[in-house]
Amino acid sequence: MCSLADWKLCLDVNVMGIARVTKQFFPLIRANPNNEQEAGRIINVASVAGRLALPGTACYSASKFAVQGLSDALRRECATWNVRVVIIEPGIMKTPLYEKPLNAEDVKRQFDSLPPSIQEMYGLEYVVNGQEDFRKILVKHGGDPIQVVDGMEKAVCLRYPPTRMAIGSDTPVWLWTAALPTCLGDFLIRKAFGKNKPAKCPANKRK
Repeated sequence: MCSLADWKLCLDVNVMGIARVTKQFFPLIRANPNNEQEAGRIINVASVAGRLALPGTACYSASKFAVQGLSDALRRECATWNVRVVIIEPGIMKTPLYEKPLNAEDVKRQFDSLPPSIQEMYGLEYVVNGQEDFRKILVKHGGDPIQVVDGMEKAVCLRYPPTRMAIGSDTPVWLWTAALPTCLGDFLIRKAFGKNKPAKCPANKRK
């Protein structure tokens, strides 16, 4: 249900933003006078959504998977210059990121802007139920964003920071599921998120 404009904005900010900033500052990072041991550091914010993609997150997860790949490649390339690359992987955090998708009026406005064929295919009830399901997850599992700030501080200050820093009490669940065989992970995700179905879903027609 995301427009191509939504896709472009998400990829521009989450992926191209990192690429632009890295290209601009890499000469300075590489030129650290102490680079016999270690030059500067590149610290990128990905997400557990870059390790496990859930239903309804295609646009966001695509951007975060790209950040993971970008960071992996940078880490291996930049090792030649003694530049360390650290990936921050927040779980679900209670940030303003969710204000718009969890605002009932904004959701209704976005739904009304969709082509009639898409509205008929999904139905407003599906969108509203999905919004409420995620609100419950955010309330129950959402972490304090200061945890991410603390993680960034460690990524900067630790002598040997980990390559990946998963932050948030919910992250073990997502990373564990991502590590399972695909068929088993898909099964568990269907069990957890499969009750809410689009209006024209074949499963609904059989009822």
